[in-house]
Amino acid sequence: MENKTTFIYTLSTKEEPGNIRYIGKANDPKDRGKRHLHPHYLKEGSYKANWLKSELKKGNTPVLKIIDEVSIDDWQFWESYWIEQFIYWGFKLTNGTAGGEGFNLTKDILDKRNETNFNRGTVKLQEELKKYNIRLEGDKWIAERNCPKCNKLLTYEHKKRHNALKAVRKGYLNKRTCLSCRDYVKNLGKHALNRD
Repeated sequence: MENKTTFIYTLSTKEEPGNIRYIGKANDPKDRGKRHLHPHYLKEGSYKANWLKSELKKGNTPVLKIIDEVSIDDWQFWESYWIEQFIYWGFKLTNGTAGGEGFNLTKDILDKRNETNFNRGTVKLQEELKKYNIRLEGDKWIAERNCPKCNKLLTYEHKKRHNALKAVRKGYLNKRTCLSCRDYVKNLGKHALNRD
């Protein structure tokens, strides 16, 4: 007797293929992809339907991608497994259940998900506090980073820790240089103008 299989898939968009928003199961993925976009399913008012309508309104193309082929007898386990795995990885899924035949998200599952997200956020925060040497000195929070051009130490001071982190993070992400490097670039521009 032939062992039948089914498929576990993700939904994202062509514009943001790495932003997985839904995990599902389908015997016929091509047909399932079409049904997700059928007007009947789009007006059901679920989180997934609202997300799909929003993406379609922006002109974004939904993409269904198979991530696993599993035994038809075990699909409930594997769908639940992949939903939990993607949640653990930090994806903001639009699934209304934890997967498998009508298994609703319980308060315990939601609490576990929130705790996991909180712990992941706490670890990231600790890493950034260390990276930018954020500390309290007197009544000011100090954050530090190096100028990307000359490596000079740049210091940020704020009354609140989150403002110090926000400022130093923004400076780092935008590759802002120190005043000396900015003045040097301005002066180069003036000299170039004077030569003409």
